[in-house]
Amino acid sequence: MASGEAVGAMLLTEPDAGSSPSQLSTVAEATDDGYRLSGEKAFGTNAGVADVHLVVARRRPQPEDSHGVSVFLVPSVDEAPGFDFERIEYMGMRGHVTGDSTLDDVSVPADALLGEVGQGFRIAMGTIDMARTGLGAIGTGLARGAFDLAVDYASAREQGGSAIGEYQAVQVIVADMYSQLESARHLVYSSANRIAEDASETRASSAAKLAGSEAAEFVTRNAIQVYGGKGYRTDEPLERYFRDAKILSLIGGTSEIQRTTVARETLDL
Repeated sequence: MASGEAVGAMLLTEPDAGSSPSQLSTVAEATDDGYRLSGEKAFGTNAGVADVHLVVARRRPQPEDSHGVSVFLVPSVDEAPGFDFERIEYMGMRGHVTGDSTLDDVSVPADALLGEVGQGFRIAMGTIDMARTGLGAIGTGLARGAFDLAVDYASAREQGGSAIGEYQAVQVIVADMYSQLESARHLVYSSANRIAEDASETRASSAAKLAGSEAAEFVTRNAIQVYGGKGYRTDEPLERYFRDAKILSLIGGTSEIQRTTVARETLDL
């Protein structure tokens, strides 16, 4: 996967368990030669095209000295009988494969266990700082693209004999967009630098993800406002940016979860 020769996917979220891995219901029954997995997973990015899936599940029977969940390596849908995937189309982010997975007595060998029994939460959350920082970067990129378009349009579009950018109402919008965009960018870069220096911090990554997500929604929405009715047309890129931006405040932990995380880390709760 690191060399780009294989596609990976992590199946953590379930229909009734999102930001609370402790509530997962997918189980991995121990067998004589490995494990048998059963359960349902939702919002599995790449699941339909992945060569290997990291499936987070509860091991049964659970050893007395183990708590929580474990991670199991499951091959592609075509190579794992009982493993089915249904692609779901969403309002935005249509360029990647995401959907729901069903595991019905999927057999895997004993060495399919990643790490040790009970380490699932730690493994699943082990890259949380990087993932949330990355999502913040996606949001910042979306916001920057929309911002640049809005600035160019406000400078070129004339109304009443003047470029609309000369009107104070548009200037206020541009100033607010710029402020949110730059705030998000600095938080993302700060968190990314921490990760590069092996000093990642959950509060910093959650703040970066929150700021990037919020900036993406705010800037894309207001860029359309600057464009007026033209920004609502499907032959303009802004409507796509607007649709794509919305998911960022939902995946990887909602904006509400990020606010809670930042607050708890700050208050040392």
